Amino acid sequence: MLNLPLLKPTPTVSKTLTSEHLQIMPPAWINQVHEAALDLNDHRIFQLIAEIPPEHQFLIETLTSLVDNFQLEAIDILTRI
Repeated sequence: MLNLPLLKPTPTVSKTLTSEHLQIMPPAWINQVHEAALDLNDHRIFQLIAEIPPEHQFLIETLTSLVDNFQLEAIDILTRI
């Protein structure tokens, strides 16, 4: 008989993106994201997301999800300085 360890489901951490999460990026970058959101320019936002350091995966994934789901108004609100 084959014994496999039981896999426990990993708890899902639900965090909400706030403007404070964006503070890891320079103000000029945040402003560019804001302008792209106002222009409904998802391509430009994806370019800017690519500039986020990889250790900030939560920010990358959350912004990407917002763009993928056409939530540019939410990005507009988050990036108001």
